[in-house]
Amino acid sequence: MNILNLSFKTVGVIFVLFLFTSFLTAETVILNDGTTYKGSIPHQDENVIFVIQGSDLIKVSKKDIKEIKTDEKANRDIITTLDLDEELNNVIEKKNEFVIKAGYDWNGDYEAGDEKVSAPNGASFGAEFYHYIKNIVGIGAGISGCNPRNAKFDKGEFWMLPMYLSVKVRSKPTEPYKYGYVVGQVGYNLFNPDDTLKKSVDMDGGLYYGVGIGIVVSHIVFELLYSFNNGKAGKEDKVDFKYSKYTASVGYAF
Repeated sequence: MNILNLSFKTVGVIFVLFLFTSFLTAETVILNDGTTYKGSIPHQDENVIFVIQGSDLIKVSKKDIKEIKTDEKANRDIITTLDLDEELNNVIEKKNEFVIKAGYDWNGDYEAGDEKVSAPNGASFGAEFYHYIKNIVGIGAGISGCNPRNAKFDKGEFWMLPMYLSVKVRSKPTEPYKYGYVVGQVGYNLFNPDDTLKKSVDMDGGLYYGVGIGIVVSHIVFELLYSFNNGKAGKEDKVDFKYSKYTASVGYAF
């Protein structure tokens, strides 16, 4: 099956190349007797010239040729048609991008030492800036936050503020500013306990990282991210604390 598919692909490539060589150069060959041939000239030497007209390959003696005309307008039209990246797909060149988004955190877990419990769902928000290389790879930075979350292991609430570097690999954006992407984030996460939680526990920040996928349509961003907020919690003997969650967000890319 793979060999068969490969054969079909090979035949397809050869066919496209044939069309390309057949129609890229539109020329008209006029003979002394008034006969004309219109097509492309793939090869010629000092004695003969070959013309591809439709599906026919025509051999003409140079002594019988009165004139050869090049149809520049037809060439321009054909080149425009074949220029899929820039014309048919309307690729947008954009080096810098600013994104704001709001999301919903769900299916989260708290881990404190050997204990693990389900985390409550909640809202989140963020902002990111990217600079793109070759219009595909974006290098950037971002910050995000969330509404206060119930600690569950103790009384009180806390909220998180991760600050991170980000790498986004996207397809080339096209009209109406549309592309798909994968993204990776790594940085530092701040844990911020409220006054009630501070009485019984201290929380220190730690490593933050996340991976996700998304799509942008008409500047509207749809993203699914899986992230980890790490830190330490406790008074005298602090234990490792981890909050993992999924975030489905909607935003806008400027």
